[in-house]
Amino acid sequence: MKFKSLCATTLLTVIAVGTLAPAVAGAATTSPHSVISEGRVIVDVEPLDPTDPMIDPEDPDNPGGIDPDNPEITPGENLGAFGITNVTKLNFGTILVGTDKTDYFAEAVDVDVFTDETLTTTQAVKRGAMVQFGDNRGLNYGYDVSVRMTRQFQLVTATDPTTGAATTWDTTKSLTGATITYDNGIMETKSTNTATPGTLNGGLAAITESGNSVPVVEAGANEGQGKYVLEFGQSEDYDQTNSNLVNKNVGGTPAVGTADSSVKLYVPLSTLGSLTVGNYTADITWTMTSGPTI
Repeated sequence: MKFKSLCATTLLTVIAVGTLAPAVAGAATTSPHSVISEGRVIVDVEPLDPTDPMIDPEDPDNPGGIDPDNPEITPGENLGAFGITNVTKLNFGTILVGTDKTDYFAEAVDVDVFTDETLTTTQAVKRGAMVQFGDNRGLNYGYDVSVRMTRQFQLVTATDPTTGAATTWDTTKSLTGATITYDNGIMETKSTNTATPGTLNGGLAAITESGNSVPVVEAGANEGQGKYVLEFGQSEDYDQTNSNLVNKNVGGTPAVGTADSSVKLYVPLSTLGSLTVGNYTADITWTMTSGPTI
């Protein structure tokens, strides 16, 4: 009998504990209860592609842009998320032996503009000399864009049979003292680019055979992200109402009808008096440097 009583007492004790526990866990509370769910996203760079349509400096929000597949447009090489994507060539026409004319202007560039985002139809237009560049690094370091003459105009002695590009030159026959001056520059970007733009040098950019770099655009820290295009001289059809940066007084001052009179080659009279007939080419190098350092 004593054994049975002990067992009954033990059983009652177990049952009592079991019935008390739920009463504590289910006690009423007025305090809020929260759980944090982690959100994740990756921010990465977008590589620059010189085969993508260029921003049209005279209609930057055109969803099509300028077709870069053009013999007068040189693509940038070894691009990542930072650099010069495209530059146009400069064609100064013909210098006649015996002339005393010292000033020659680069012709307007014939380009095709895609009429919509499908990139299936184009319209032929003229534009001033252009340079497109971009910074998609996401580092906010800023940069400088500069230009210099890295080889004076020299007589071409051989060309590539496929492309027609000059491959060798006679270094003893050059346009000694010739200079190139860029004027009427504007800078544009798409309206969807809300970054603070860099500063366009408002003065003339004159380059000489000394090879010294001339600053054209400077973007400080936290400035200049995205893609931008420069145009030196604007067409007869330029309409400032299409502008994004010019209308904000940060994109330069346009000059309508100057697409063929804004990049000037000056050849000294002393050089004109000793010209050798033939084709001459020069190297004009555009450089984008992380910085700014100029």
